Amino acid sequence: MAWIDTIGDERRAEIDAALTERGAEHLRYANGDRAFAAFLLVADALACKHMGFSIFDLPDYCWRDAYDDEMTPAQALHVACEAGI
Repeated sequence: MAWIDTIGDERRAEIDAALTERGAEHLRYANGDRAFAAFLLVADALACKHMGFSIFDLPDYCWRDAYDDEMTPAQALHVACEAGI
């Protein structure tokens, strides 16, 4: 089950609105896959809030693999940072 399917409707609507407003880069990276782009948007927001930089400022990390492995955005960000990415 995709991460986005595990959250409530209200939160999903908030994320979808944010994706529409400021998620062009996330959608481009996700090749238009809105669920994956939402995952990236949330991971990016967490990175910016807690570390002061975007996930796109990190060297390569397999975000799609993390998404496909059903990690949450927070888990994926944690793994990316622990790996020294």
